Amino acid sequence: MGVGAPIERGIRQTTVTIAASGTNSSSFEVSLFAWGVFQLPSAISGTEFTVEFSIDGSTFYTVPPDSIGANPITGAVASRTYLLPLATFAARYARIVATTSQAAARTITLFLKT
Repeated sequence: MGVGAPIERGIRQTTVTIAASGTNSSSFEVSLFAWGVFQLPSAISGTEFTVEFSIDGSTFYTVPPDSIGANPITGAVASRTYLLPLATFAARYARIVATTSQAAARTITLFLKT
């Protein structure tokens, strides 16, 4: 019995934005990915962030923490990269929520692996 074709793995880089005076990022699709990380920008307000997920893109729930990624992420530092909890990828959409409203629009970079 032969071995099938190898599974193609790739990383997609994308961004989401938390609007000025806002706390929720725009949503991003996670259903096609296995895991990922997010990188905070060099200027960000607050040190605690929560990852939320959604099946329909309108109702979001807090992702449970796991051995891969803490949730909420506390003591977060600008320009650092943080793992998304694995349960994030059981849903269709996710977003990042800051506990502090942002003084200006903030762009967060995501690296998602298939």
